[in-house]
Amino acid sequence: MSGSNKKSVQTLAFSKMKTEAQKIITIPK
Repeated sequence: MSGSNKKSVQTLAFSKMKTEAQKIITIPK
């Protein structure tokens, strides 16, 4: 696996995490 490919995967995982966090934050209690 190339370094750039690994970085891309990390970025994708990070942005997915951010989306999940946003969903949790926006859920009304």
